[in-house]
Order: sequence, then structure tokens, then C-alpha cells
Amino acid sequence: MYIFQKLQRGNRVNHRLKRTLGLLPVLALVLILGAAPASARSAVRAAAAGRSDLPVNLPDKDPGNPPVTVLHSPAQCPNDPYEPNDNIDLAAAISTNTSYDLPLCPQGDEDWFAVHLLAGETIYISLFNLPADYDLFLYSAASYPNPLATSTNGGTTSEFIEYTVSTTADYYIQVHGYDNAWSESTYTFGTETSSVPATDTPTPTPIPTATPTPEPCPDPYDWQPAIPSGVYTFTVAANDGHNMPVISQVVFNYEDTTPPAAPQGVTSHVNADGVAMVSWHPAASDPDVTGYRISTSAGETFTVTHPISQAIVTTLDPAASIQADVAAIDMSGNVGPGTSVGMRAPDLQVIAMQPADGSTDDAGAEVTVAFNQPVIVQNFRVLDEDGLEVPGEAEGLSYDLGAVIPIAEPVWGVRFIPATGWLAAGEYTAEVEVATDVVGGLRVLAAGLSTGIAPAGTTSSYQWTFTISGEPARIWMPLVAQ
Repeated sequence: MYIFQKLQRGNRVNHRLKRTLGLLPVLALVLILGAAPASARSAVRAAAAGRSDLPVNLPDKDPGNPPVTVLHSPAQCPNDPYEPNDNIDLAAAISTNTSYDLPLCPQGDEDWFAVHLLAGETIYISLFNLPADYDLFLYSAASYPNPLATSTNGGTTSEFIEYTVSTTADYYIQVHGYDNAWSESTYTFGTETSSVPATDTPTPTPIPTATPTPEPCPDPYDWQPAIPSGVYTFTVAANDGHNMPVISQVVFNYEDTTPPAAPQGVTSHVNADGVAMVSWHPAASDPDVTGYRISTSAGETFTVTHPISQAIVTTLDPAASIQADVAAIDMSGNVGPGTSVGMRAPDLQVIAMQPADGSTDDAGAEVTVAFNQPVIVQNFRVLDEDGLEVPGEAEGLSYDLGAVIPIAEPVWGVRFIPATGWLAAGEYTAEVEVATDVVGGLRVLAAGLSTGIAPAGTTSSYQWTFTISGEPARIWMPLVAQ
């Protein structure tokens, strides 16, 4: 199991101050117990331990005043078989090489445990799966109240102590909530001990044995994390077979200077309106890719800061092709090599439509679409939000060029007039299909009104959507006879 946590700075105080603050409730309780009789002190201890709702009668020095009754309502804490173990005198004896799931509850609770260690033994204490900010301390009877070792990470970061004892004795482990932290949820706690180093003994006469062939050590684990550059705490936990993880931690500075790979499968699709859609396969990029940079040879560049697989390019030129480059950006800001794709605007291209694609208009007296050269309209229709065709008349859209081209008036698009005079409020889809009018295009070209025409047989289809938000107001005027 690999646990990876961002290093937390500046959120800790000296553990001695924390320990003093953590002991204030205990000191206050001792002061109260010192002023009350033995029966009242036992009742206060029971209530403070959160084990029952007990009335506490504190007799007043004045016999004329009635006793004061205090009712304690304990928190809804899970069962803890080791309570009461709220101080070093009540520390619960536990076995090593075992883990426990216990609550630190109610507020102000502390958990103390006692283990017996032999001189030279090393104890590994782990405290993890924390629901709140808990700290870990190790004492001996001789060192108390000064700890032999501490672990005071911030927040819910796991705590870990490794300590080799010099004398055989009982040692005491304290689980303490920083700033009175507590929770009804359990934490996981356990200990692991190493064997005592062997004492010197007479060296026996060696017996010749065959020298085993050494086996090569496995290659070190090569881990490439998908994280940004920064300072981290790396935690490794290994299970020793007793269901007790042994934890090791190291703080390191991670610097990612390797750029991500170039995107694969980059393609482009140009619509009839001259807008191109560039697509690629994001799965082929590195796992820490967080965005892309798209640039074109026409001078358009933009960057997105989230993973995408498509981009729209609008700077297309019917007269020449342009190139689009797609490059990946990772969590650390490294930009990888780009993958290029070429594109150009279609010869027969939509240049305008009314209402515009995706727009909202307050009146729908007509729907029009125009192309960049004369066309022959093959089909045009408007569908409502239910997919039904709207009744109406479609006519060719011209620019009154009769004076310039007297033989024929070219059609540049189509105009649709609803049968009712306007479109009702709602969402609509318009569809048009046209073919190149080669004859009209040549006449326009000869008159100097165009720079080129699409080849004969070129067709184009286009679809767009729009919304009508209202209907025109009607004014009724009376007829007056003179």
C-alpha cells in the first residue's frame, strides 16, 4: 500500500505546549475531585469517562444550602473495551504485533496503553486511518511526563514512532487529540517489535557447509507518479503477516521536468460554414496531462486547462490551407511536442445565416442562409422542436445584380417565409442542401464579383439551430370611411 500526502507546514506547535494544553482538563478534574468527598469523586470520574448519566452531589460547606446536582449526558461513543484508560495510571495492557480499531471519544478523552519491552528491543508504533488530528507519544515510568518519542503530524496524517529501548520495563503509549480533537469514528493503532540482539556466546567450531549460490536482488521499484512538482511525504506500509503494517516515511522534493508525449490520432473535419473540428485520442497521452495548447499557422493560439479531445478552429481560408498543432500540458506545466494536421475552408461555403447558429431571436419573420458563390438550392426546410416541418415558402436569395449581370440574376442562398407570417416561440432546426451554379458562378467571376468558384458537381449541406423567444405584437386598426 502506498500512501501519498502533500507536506503540511506551519500548522503545528511545540508538543510540550500541546501536551500542557491537553492536560488542562485533567488538572481541572483533579482540582474538583480534591474538593469533594470520595463518593462524589467516584461519581465525577464515572461521568467524565462518558459511561453513564450519573447525578453528582457536591455538598456545600453551608449545611443550610441543598446539594448541587449535575447531570452528565455522554456522547454517543462506540464501545471501547479498554476504557477507562485515560491516563498513565489506567493504561491498558496490550500485546504487540497486533492492531486495534478504537474510538477517541468523547471530547477530552485520551487513550493510554502499556507494553512490556526487553532491553534492546525496537518498537514500531503506527497510528493511521485517523478521523481527526491525533498525536502519538511514548513514555517510560521514569521519563513521564517527558516523552521518549513523539509523532505530531498535522490533520489526519498518519503518525509513526520507531524507538529502541535500553532497559527492560513497561512502556506507555498515549493517543492524544490535538486541541481536544475527538471523533465517534475509530482510528487504527498497533505495535510491532523487533527481536532482541543476541548476546555474545562462545563461538562453536564451524562445520563446513556448501556455499549457496546468491540470488540477485530484485530491481528497485520504478514509480512514475501522476502528480505536480512539489514537496511530499512518501509513506510505505508493508504487512508482516500479523495483520500489522510496518510504516516508513520520507520527505522528498519531486521535480517533474519530463514533457508529456505528443497526442496521437489527430484529425480535422471542416464544416460547410468554414469551421473546423480538430480531434485526437487523449488516452494516448501521459496520465498526468491536464490540458492542451492548440495553435494554427494563421496566428490563432489558445490553451485549455482541462483534458479535452476536440478543439474548434475558425481561421480557415478558402484560398489556402492552414496547419493546426496540438500539444499536451502536464500537471507541472511541461509542454510536450505538438502533432500537426492540415485543413482548408470548403470551396462552397456558408458565409451567413439568420437567425445565427445557437442564437436567440425575439422575432422569426424569416430564416435565411447565404453562400460564398451562386448556388442551386436543392432542399431547404425548417423543423420545430418536435421534429415537424414548419409550413412556409422558400425562395432564392439574390443581391439585385441585374444591372451588372443582365442575362440572369444569380441565387446566392435561400430565404424561408413561414406560412403564418412568423415563427412561434420555441427551438428550431434549419437544413439546407445546395449545389454549385457553375454558369452563374462564371458570370459573377467575369464581372469581377468573385475570385473563384467550386468545381462543377460540388454540393454542400448545412444544419443549424436557433431559438425564437416571442411573437410580434399585432395592432388592429379600424377602417374609417370618408
